Amino acid sequence: MRNEKFSKIMLFFVLLSLFFSVIANAKVDQINPKKGMPRKELTKIRKEIERLEPMVVNWTPTWSYNVPKEDIEKKLIAYYQELDNYSSQYPDNLELALFKGLVAHYAYNLDLKEYYQLAIKSFQQAAAIDSTDYRVDWYWGVHLVKSNNIKAGMEKLQSVKNIEPNPKKLPFSYWEDFAYCSLIARMPSHVLLGVERAKQTKTKRSKDMLNTLAQHAANQLKEPPQDSQLGPDQVWTVYQDSDHINYRNRIFGFTLQVPASWLAEPTGCQNNSAAIFIIPPTKKGLTGEVSSTMLLLARWMKAGEDINDFLSEVLDPRYSFKEVQSDLNWEGVKAYQGTAEDVYSDEAGARNCLIAFSRKEPEQPGLLLEFPVELNQSDSEAVVSYYRSEDEYTRFSGEIYYLLILDTTDSVYEEAKEEFDLVIKNLIVE
Repeated sequence: MRNEKFSKIMLFFVLLSLFFSVIANAKVDQINPKKGMPRKELTKIRKEIERLEPMVVNWTPTWSYNVPKEDIEKKLIAYYQELDNYSSQYPDNLELALFKGLVAHYAYNLDLKEYYQLAIKSFQQAAAIDSTDYRVDWYWGVHLVKSNNIKAGMEKLQSVKNIEPNPKKLPFSYWEDFAYCSLIARMPSHVLLGVERAKQTKTKRSKDMLNTLAQHAANQLKEPPQDSQLGPDQVWTVYQDSDHINYRNRIFGFTLQVPASWLAEPTGCQNNSAAIFIIPPTKKGLTGEVSSTMLLLARWMKAGEDINDFLSEVLDPRYSFKEVQSDLNWEGVKAYQGTAEDVYSDEAGARNCLIAFSRKEPEQPGLLLEFPVELNQSDSEAVVSYYRSEDEYTRFSGEIYYLLILDTTDSVYEEAKEEFDLVIKNLIVE
């Protein structure tokens, strides 16, 4: 479990921005008492939890309901104990395990800390009973995200599509939870996806929450200006973990991961183009240390231009290029190898690898580029902290052309080519 005080402080930015005027819809209605034992008692408890759910579905910094918080806490504790007793009698009943986990999650939302782990234990029990029921990863994922285990929680929520691949078969409340948690995870394109899918379901429930979530996601994404200059900090979003650095470029629809020990220099956007230079560690050549360079260049092409126009501008006239068969399964990819004996002659000449391809605008830009972002815990002891995701530009409309170049010497080509292949492997393009 993460720092609980921090978890609730950071979740406050979402809750505050929603003005507490809309509440994520119920999950308890997905529990089926008819499949649980004893049915009569489960039906009664479900009706009680349905009545309490609007007050406990999210943590709030202040209690604003007419009923004393302590009274609700006592009820949840009593219901959890009752469900736990039934679950002991019927250890293989999925509905009981899920229901118990959901009630424990709601108790945790009321600052009953010990119920965090009790909820996890219940969801583990449910998974052992039937891991193919999508409600397990759904409920478990929401619990994790709302306790600041954002990455693990979103992985659970996203794994639901592997269990139920038809999004139309998933209920309204799943997609609403998916959108809500995606906002916490700073994944605005996924927020919009969840809102769209929720609105496609048949339900009479209020769409207020969805509209608010969609507005917040849309506010984080701006249309990119054409024929304008943008600085690197406006074009790239950078995330680093202990081993890698991720460079995301929404405007040109790609994300790239490189080892943290490498140098990388991203550029701004100029003439509807942006690039990133990548420099791995030097290697021992024939006469000393040799530095290889890689370039990823992306350009939005206007009407009437094609990939050959693009290539004519970027092929270095000092090199002799020949087109080669590419082992990449990307559509329309062109691959070239270039040599120049007079360049880097003390290292047996220059070697060049070049790959070019294009991508049309996807139906839902941004989905392939987003991943959950863990929030910085450096301010965890602050009394109150507010967080707002930085705005990003959306993808250019239409077709974008991409160019990957490896510039190295013949003396270290094999090592440099392995690094180039690693970059390609870790490149995601929409």
